[in-house]
Amino acid sequence: MKRWLAGVVLCSCVLAAVAAGVGALGYFSHREQIAPLYGLAERVIRKVRREIGMPSETAVRVQRVETAFLTLLGTTYTRDDNDFLNGGGLTQWGEDVLMINHHGTIYYLEEGNGLIESGIRPPETGIAGYVALAAEKYPDQWAKEDALRFMDIEFIDSEAFRGLISSYTYIDVANECYRSRLAGLRIAADVSSIKDVQAGPDDWEIVFETSPCLEFNPSRELIVGYMGGGRVAFKAPNLLYMVSMSVQN
Repeated sequence: MKRWLAGVVLCSCVLAAVAAGVGALGYFSHREQIAPLYGLAERVIRKVRREIGMPSETAVRVQRVETAFLTLLGTTYTRDDNDFLNGGGLTQWGEDVLMINHHGTIYYLEEGNGLIESGIRPPETGIAGYVALAAEKYPDQWAKEDALRFMDIEFIDSEAFRGLISSYTYIDVANECYRSRLAGLRIAADVSSIKDVQAGPDDWEIVFETSPCLEFNPSRELIVGYMGGGRVAFKAPNLLYMVSMSVQN
C-alpha cells in the first residue's frame, strides 16, 4: 500500500514538474514569438491537465460567468479525440446544435450525454491520394494527414437550398494542387432532425471552389490547407459568404 501511494505521489510530482517546465517554455516562446514552440507547449499543457484530472481552462471559464445582472452557469462538452484549436465549426438546426471537427466528423449535442456522432459522412477531400503521392514523389517534405481542415458548417433553410453547407480543403492529386471548397448536403423538408439523416461522401454536391488551385510548396510542408480560412455565413434569401485565404510557404 505504501509503495502504491509513493508511486502515485511520485507520478503526480513528475507530471507537475512537466507542467511547470512546459508552462515556462510556453511563456518564453510566447514572449519571443516562437510560434511552433508555443503551440507545442499549449498542447502538452492541455494533455497534462487531462491526465491528472484537472478541468480544461475553457471548462473553468464557462463554469461560472458573472455579468452585471446575472450569474451564468455553463457546461463544457468535449471529446478526447478532438482539438478545438485545429478547426471545425458550429451551427444550429432547429433544436439541434451541430459541430464538425477538423477531420469532418459531424456531431450533435445531446444535453446530459454530450457530443454524439451523427450518421453523416463528410465529402471527399483527396487526402488518401495525397498521402500516397507524397510518400512516393516527395519523401523529403512534410505531408501531414492533418494538414487540411474542415473549417465550418452551416445549416440553411431557404427556397433555393435546404440542408448543410461545409467548407474544407480539397487536394487535387492529379494536378498536384489544393484549394478551398464549399459542399452542400440537401435535406428534405420533412426531415426535422439530424438524428434522422444518413449520408455518405457521394451525397454532397460541390457548390463552390476557389481558383486558382494552389501548387504544392517547393520546400518544407507540401500544403498549408489549415491556413485557408473557410468561415461561412448565410444571408437570406440566397447569399452565402465564405472567408478564404491563399497562403503558401
